[in-house]
Amino acid sequence: MSRALEITPAYIYDVWLQNAAVVAGYTLLVYDYFLTLSDEVEYIWSAPWTPVKSIYLANRYAALLGQTVICMQTTGFVAAVTGGCEFFAIFFGAYILVSLETAHVLVFLRAWAIWGGSRRILWSVVVAYVIGLVSIVAAVTKSEDFSNFEPAAASGCYRPVPDRAVSYAISAVLTLT
Repeated sequence: MSRALEITPAYIYDVWLQNAAVVAGYTLLVYDYFLTLSDEVEYIWSAPWTPVKSIYLANRYAALLGQTVICMQTTGFVAAVTGGCEFFAIFFGAYILVSLETAHVLVFLRAWAIWGGSRRILWSVVVAYVIGLVSIVAAVTKSEDFSNFEPAAASGCYRPVPDRAVSYAISAVLTLT
């Protein structure tokens, strides 16, 4: 269901602020990437392949790829090339899932190692993670319409902020701590 977009000075400012934040964040991400690349080559790439190494690299490069697409989206390039916002909505959902879950797994593996690496601790962490993940996914998918990315008057695809955005953010923070 599409609703008319009212272009006000506040809306224009909000879009500008969002674009500035995306570009600033992307700049910091790329800066950090190049800052740590030599250490990554020395310590990560030369190490044998393990599941943890794979998860780490998936997290690092998914973030770089995802933020590149998001930065391109703010310019309107993604919507112009793909013919609309549907591609971006699908990509964004997959990107968020991969980014969050690889980060969660890395945090849980770190906690498991810090707590001595016992099987009991591992199963406790896995059970808590699955319960938290299932409850978050159930709550989000039951109450939100994920197809409402629309082309805006400005460049790019925009989606209204979900009513429960604060509760989603809090649950994500609690899952990571």
